[in-house]
Amino acid sequence: MNKVDKITAKEILDRVYELDKKEQYDRAIDEVFEYGFSFGELEEDEEIKFIESLIKEVNIEQLSITVILSFLVCSLRYHNIIPYRQKFFNMVKDEIIKREGPGRVKDLLKGLEGEKSKKAMSATKIIESLIIKGNNILN
Repeated sequence: MNKVDKITAKEILDRVYELDKKEQYDRAIDEVFEYGFSFGELEEDEEIKFIESLIKEVNIEQLSITVILSFLVCSLRYHNIIPYRQKFFNMVKDEIIKREGPGRVKDLLKGLEGEKSKKAMSATKIIESLIIKGNNILN
């Protein structure tokens, strides 16, 4: 049994909402990364379904921009496999415009749309390697 078998997307999201509400953003992001990067604990198709369920169920209006971006990071490697991810990306983009104005969109979403750019893939690999090594990149 792996960690994802023990918890549902709704349970993860409830914890993320609670931590975000308490302004414990680093812990909320840790929750997203803990379950959004299963690293071999699931078969790839199960992982894809799980990540898709997370981004379909998340209510971005309840979360800070920083925490919302963590969902884009954990789903980046499947941007071309999960059809809903592009819609989610566009929803996040609209939410950033609503809260921060159009000037912040480019900076906040750089490399997260899912282009096959070396920069986007490098950022994901760095984050994945830090998580695999057990390092908390936010503390």
